[in-house]
Amino acid sequence: MEGARITTRPSPVTVAADELPETPFSSVSYDTSADADAIDSHQDQDVSSRRKRAKSAWNRLLRTETLLNEATPRGQKTGPMIGSSPLSYVTRDSYLSLQTVWTEKHDGLVNLAVVIFVCYHLRFLLDNLLNHGLYLRVPNVVMSSLQGPGVPPALWCVPMLLGFACNAVFIEKLAAWLLETEQQYWTEIDKKDDTKAKADFPALQQRNKWVTFIANVLNTSMQLVVPCFIVLTHDVPILLGSILTLLTIIEWLKLVSYAHCNWDERVARREGQSRVGEKGGGPLTKSGGDDPAWAVLKYPENVTIKNMFWYLLTPTLTYQVNFPMSPKFRPMLLLRWSIELVVFQTLFYFMADQFLAPAMVSSIKPMRELEFMRFLERMFAMALPNVYCWLLMFYSLFHLLCNILAEITRFGDREFYKEWWNARDLGEYWKLWNIPVHRWCLRTLYYPALRYGYSKFWAGMAAFVVSAVFHEVLPAVPLRMMRGYGFWGMVLQVPLVALTMFLRKALKTDALGNYFLWLVFCFVGQPMMFAMYYHDWLVAHKGNAALMSH
Repeated sequence: MEGARITTRPSPVTVAADELPETPFSSVSYDTSADADAIDSHQDQDVSSRRKRAKSAWNRLLRTETLLNEATPRGQKTGPMIGSSPLSYVTRDSYLSLQTVWTEKHDGLVNLAVVIFVCYHLRFLLDNLLNHGLYLRVPNVVMSSLQGPGVPPALWCVPMLLGFACNAVFIEKLAAWLLETEQQYWTEIDKKDDTKAKADFPALQQRNKWVTFIANVLNTSMQLVVPCFIVLTHDVPILLGSILTLLTIIEWLKLVSYAHCNWDERVARREGQSRVGEKGGGPLTKSGGDDPAWAVLKYPENVTIKNMFWYLLTPTLTYQVNFPMSPKFRPMLLLRWSIELVVFQTLFYFMADQFLAPAMVSSIKPMRELEFMRFLERMFAMALPNVYCWLLMFYSLFHLLCNILAEITRFGDREFYKEWWNARDLGEYWKLWNIPVHRWCLRTLYYPALRYGYSKFWAGMAAFVVSAVFHEVLPAVPLRMMRGYGFWGMVLQVPLVALTMFLRKALKTDALGNYFLWLVFCFVGQPMMFAMYYHDWLVAHKGNAALMSH
């Protein structure tokens, strides 16, 4: 390769400066051509003078090669190479070493991961289609859920649930009337200065409280028990039974919060106060100011049938006298969410029927024959469709359906979930993924338990136990069998929450808890739960013969 060329004559030295390699140190100035011309054009000068000039040009050339041997910043041109040009001129680490792997770009590896992801899913899809064919049973499942002897009793539960909601309003109207009579009675005895009546007045208040409390307990208990009893004792299709059980649990949570909120409003009235959030209750913050703009009602103006039905439609489980409202109704946004809900729910049922159900069926044989490794392989086969079904369910219910209901009712607070996918431990996950239930547990269970003197641990345990009960009721009622898998799956998370929190603090990393979350929920816990429920459902409703056929 061409580089710096030196032409040697018997006496003078000529350096072609334009052939010197271009270096990052081009700021070093030399003019060898001028020196050579001077040597050639002054042959008659003194020999010693010519030798001095030649030696000077030679030294400048050596200085240039020395500069080439020094470190050249990455990305800069070094010019053409000669046979002795150094190619290793700085100490560097390999690209995948720990010192540089986090600072270099790896877009190609990300692209490879995407290609592997797509190819694996295509292979998974083709394998499923070749082995099981194409299932398009979603319309049949929906139609079969509206047929059978158990359908009419289940449908009658819908107006029954509305009736229990109306009962809750009548109970609160009774409680408001009792409160008003208390105040009138106190005014009368205060004017008369009746000492005996004043002494008996706290007993009257306590009696009125107990009347309201017992009425609410009976109403909410019947509201929860009767629909579940109908589903358990009648041949209600599983899909219809699941929807009815879910609606029953949601309304129970709403009615309990409704009674709790209005009870607290009456406590404030007996103390001569108004609560924040109602008209005249004061600002939300301690910094002062006026009532919130949305605080337009004052207890008991909120105790109406219209307010109750509106509350039942809102995507919240915690009642309050007033709610922030969205400024306007957006029909096009509602239409878009509705279309998305239909699409994503169809994908959910297709994914569950096409991929999850066959894997669940094929897990029965290794479970029955106690083939641990084969059963573990089936768990991982269910893991991928389970993840997709879970994400589709979350997006459909917590984002689309909740926003649809919020848009219809103009409900303003749209925080139905937070970034639970970034949860650093299991405890943080339960605080982020279902905000309506989390708020209900805080206001209805956790803080009341603290006010009664319980520790934070036992208050949190109370919330976990109630959540565990409903996690068992939700699958057990439509399947018509109680096994306790959902309950113990929730309760056993308490030590796991403590473990992940300990590891997070001990190892000073947030990633471990997040890995543990995805592993427990998506790749171990839920697939195993599906397999066990399906196994027991076959035994309970189809007999051992059906179990042996798998």
